[in-house]
Amino acid sequence: MALGIAYPYGLRDLELKPITAVATETLGTLVDIPAARVFEFTESEEYTDLRGDDKTITTRGKGATGQWNLESGGYSADVVKAIVGGVLTDSGTTPSQKRVLVKKVSDQRPWFHVEGQVIVDSGGDLHAVVHRCRCTSDVKWSFKDGEWVLTNVSGIFLPSLASATLDELYQIIYNETAAAIT
Repeated sequence: MALGIAYPYGLRDLELKPITAVATETLGTLVDIPAARVFEFTESEEYTDLRGDDKTITTRGKGATGQWNLESGGYSADVVKAIVGGVLTDSGTTPSQKRVLVKKVSDQRPWFHVEGQVIVDSGGDLHAVVHRCRCTSDVKWSFKDGEWVLTNVSGIFLPSLASATLDELYQIIYNETAAAIT
């Protein structure tokens, strides 16, 4: 059975999966990004030309990589930790619970996967999975009177190292029937 033309519309869900073991690309627990507004990514590749006799003879790609961008109306402490690293500690009991994220200069930014779900007018959905992401942009915290805090982060993504998805840069999955991110 062939799927028909998909007309994707609107970002329905956005999730991160922290990579807990980089060499095998073992994934951690799914982390939801609430109030997700933007999930975009761009594939690119640098090329080297072989020139001779005053013309280009051939060209060779150096391997695809990509850039991603996420924007949300709010990030949980778990999302921030998955993007920038650091140590997250919980203390206290209701109604005095507290979560503290401490980021040290020596903490490296971690690797993670991003998966977005977009609804499709036929009742199905489209999932975009980007492998091995790392935040390489500035992370700006801006709190202003009378305005929503919108956070935008971006970075690079590289091909997968996991055996099941080895060398995949990303996946676009079309589902005839909508399926939650798992």
